[in-house]
This record gives sequence, C-alpha cells and structure tokens, in this order.
Amino acid sequence: MTSRESRFLLIFDLDGTLLDFEKSERISLRKALAKYDRHLDDTQVAEYRRINAEEWRRFESGSQSKNETTVRRFLRFLAEEGFEELSHLAAEINTEFLTALSELALYEPYAYETLIRLRQLGYRMGLLTNGVRWVQERRMARSGLKPFFTHIVTSEEVGVGKPHPAMFLSILERFRAKPEDTLYIGDSYESDILGARAVGMATLWYRKGSADDLQTGGVPERVKDDFSDWRTFLGLLEDRENRR
Repeated sequence: MTSRESRFLLIFDLDGTLLDFEKSERISLRKALAKYDRHLDDTQVAEYRRINAEEWRRFESGSQSKNETTVRRFLRFLAEEGFEELSHLAAEINTEFLTALSELALYEPYAYETLIRLRQLGYRMGLLTNGVRWVQERRMARSGLKPFFTHIVTSEEVGVGKPHPAMFLSILERFRAKPEDTLYIGDSYESDILGARAVGMATLWYRKGSADDLQTGGVPERVKDDFSDWRTFLGLLEDRENRR
C-alpha cells in the first residue's frame, strides 16, 4: 500500500465548514427582501435563522421534502414578522434568496489554503452537502472548489439528507472506500458528526463555539476531536492518522 493509499479518505461538508454560510445567508436574505421594500435588521435575520434551522431539521428527519422546507421557512418568517401581505410570494422570495446565495462563495478563513495543502499531500477528497443542488454547483464553480474533489454528492441525488446513513454510504460507494478508512469533517454535530459516526467514519468537528461540552440526548459529551481554526487542522489530521 502506498503512502497515499494508506491515508484517510477525506469527506467534507460545504456550508459552515468550507464556505462561510452565515455571512452569505445574511447578505442574500437582505438582498431578497429588499426587492420587496423590506429591510431586515439583525434581530429579524436571527429570527429567520431560527425558523430556517427548525425547517431543515424537519427535512433531515424525513418529515418534509427540500422544496417544502425552502418555501415553508419563508411562509413562516413572513407571517411571524408581520409581512403577511407577501405570503403569496414566499416561493418567489425563496427563489430570489437562492439566486443571490448562488452568487456568493465566501471561504471560511484558511479553508482554501488547507485544501491546497491537502491536495499537495496527495489526499483523496470528497464533498457531501444537503444544500440545494443548483445553488451549490454555482457556488462551487465561483469559489474554485470543484477541482479539489473527486466526487461531490448532494441530498437531491440520494433522495435523503444527512444524517441519514444513505448519504454517507453513497459517497463511500463512489470512492469504493471503507468507513474505517474515511475521515469526515463538518460543522453540524447532529447532521455531520453523528451521521458520519453512525456508519463508522472517524470525524473531526469544525465548530466555531467555545463550549467544551455539548448536550446530546440529555447526556453531556466532551468532544475531543474538534477544531475552531483551519490553521490547526493539519496537526489534528496528522494526530488522527497516527492513531489509526
């Protein structure tokens, strides 16, 4: 086995991991609503994010489709913010938002430099995303991300989203790789880390918070394999390789 073959296959999440989704989302949301003469403050953006997170959890649990998710978030947001007169335009506003989002590809700090170094080191890399496919394709083209990855899998292709095992197994199948030879990197503990661990992958959690403990299912769990700065990633990766 060559040194390249002996290394982990690296699978990455996209939004909030490699690309700065929070900033892109904020810009796109304000741009979409400004077309209808609604100018959002930070409190309203935060309320949208709360609603959006709830709706995406419904998608991740299989309770609703992605199309339902993306429109329902705006139906709820418009109603709760007193913009009921725009409710019949929820689908149109969602399209405006997604179009604006597709035009933005802002990297997390040092993520691009890390990918360059990983490619130089000969790692095989793949990408797994729950995001809307046409939006993600445009963002990857704009960001220059696509050439880094041998395979890119979206939830629309698989028919379910993370944390469903089928998402993780689908990309393993494309690489013809085993989960024990794979390291997954993502920012969502529930959909990324727990989902990857459930199929036997090793994980590194990219989190920007500072808390040492996470409450999961009522049981606090100390997370050791985590990082909040991409500049520390290569050291953690080497440590994980040495533990295999």
